[in-house]
Amino acid sequence: MSIAFEQGLKFVSDNMGAALGGHISQLWIDTINSQIESISSDIMTKVQSTDLPADKLQGFVAEIWHSGTFNADSAVHNSAATAKAPDVNTYASADVEFGRSRASLKYYKDAKSSYAAQSETPYERYMHLKAKAEKAGKSYESLEEFLGKRKIKKEDMHKSMYQGQAKLIPTNQLLDAQKLLDKKIAVAQANGKLDQVARYREVQATLTDILSDKKGNKSIPLSREDAQRLTRAAKEGNLDQELLKECGLDINQLVTAKDIMSEAFTAGLSAAVISFVIGIAPTIIDGISMLVSEGEIDPKLFAEMGYKGLSSAARGFINGSITAALVACCQSGKLGTTLMGANASMISTAVVLMIGTLESGIRLATGRINKAQMAEEMSRLYITTAFSVGGGIAASVWFVEIPPLAMAAYMLGSFIGGVIGGFAYNIGHSLFMSFCVDSGCTFFGLVDQNYELPQEILDEIGIDIFEYEKFDYETFQYDSFQLDSFTPDAFEYDKFGITIIRRGVISIGKIGYQY
Repeated sequence: MSIAFEQGLKFVSDNMGAALGGHISQLWIDTINSQIESISSDIMTKVQSTDLPADKLQGFVAEIWHSGTFNADSAVHNSAATAKAPDVNTYASADVEFGRSRASLKYYKDAKSSYAAQSETPYERYMHLKAKAEKAGKSYESLEEFLGKRKIKKEDMHKSMYQGQAKLIPTNQLLDAQKLLDKKIAVAQANGKLDQVARYREVQATLTDILSDKKGNKSIPLSREDAQRLTRAAKEGNLDQELLKECGLDINQLVTAKDIMSEAFTAGLSAAVISFVIGIAPTIIDGISMLVSEGEIDPKLFAEMGYKGLSSAARGFINGSITAALVACCQSGKLGTTLMGANASMISTAVVLMIGTLESGIRLATGRINKAQMAEEMSRLYITTAFSVGGGIAASVWFVEIPPLAMAAYMLGSFIGGVIGGFAYNIGHSLFMSFCVDSGCTFFGLVDQNYELPQEILDEIGIDIFEYEKFDYETFQYDSFQLDSFTPDAFEYDKFGITIIRRGVISIGKIGYQY
């Protein structure tokens, strides 16, 4: 495996967390914004597709509002729960369906009218329809026929038509409706009408101003007046984000700090897993090679794999969490409206560069690296980051309409870009150092031009250098003569040799003489 490939792979495994965390958070915010936009679009479509006056449409608008804001809140929590408003208007049909639950909406002029409509029984509906038909001079079916067609048991004809459903009314009418039901229950108890007591209690227990699946996903309350404002604006064609915000639908209000931290944690874990897998890839390859060649696995290899994997995962988690939180804070308006358009890729890039710069700066301050080494590390970081982010953006743009594929493409493009960046840096660095060797440039001290001859070359050519910092005086040695150990001098002829030295890179950011 080449050094350039290993360097590019290491960069991606260490820093993919920031890019992936930002991309996950960007997708999360985009999904929420898409839900908000669909609410506005659906209201406009519904209102403008009918000739009914605006004051007759607030109920339809409320259905779209509650189902749409439930879906938006579900998107905030990354939940699969959804709500829809089926275009059905049959006997006791649900106005909104969410999961396995159903809801009836009554947006009438006051609390008394709204709760009364939710409390209507099959028998009351039959008597109303019969009176209406007789008033028009027509005959109407019998009670038995009415109940039989709708599969209603006779013992249930004095219960609420919408029994078992959530009963939504305007939020500004809820408190008054509950008080009116208290009075109805008290009167029914006083008169001994237990069937009415049971009916009103069931209505009171299920009366609400929001959809809620009891799992944290809920719709946004809506008053009748706001429903009418939305209807009139849609009828006039000027339903805008400002009005939605006034009615309570705004991403800054929808997304809480707790939601952001939860998303950041989720994104951080996802980034950690990806970083872990990428980080241990070279070790896995080495392990497979060992299995093929030797038929067994070295335990030290697995120990090394676990250490590297944990290191990459930890960095991926930190980078992913920070980036996800920053993207969510910016685009949800928590850091002001100016930063709501901040791009996730740019934020993730900033996080990678910030953390890389801090890391190198601390190592420089503690003396673990010198200025030239820090410059080399920062150059590698910036170039590889540029290639990695560019590769991710270039790959994901082909699948922008398919978010899951866009994320996969971004990751693949970022990986390839990081590897190419590693090669590109090595080539560029070699050319840069070659230019410095030939020209003698130091680029403001980033490159150390050393013109001292190495000690081994000085020793070879027989040059003795006086180093005053290391002065050692000579000691006097007297001559001695021993007969039994006398050795005659041997003749040594002079040797003539040529050693060619050249200038080159002798360490990181340092150029000097070498063989």
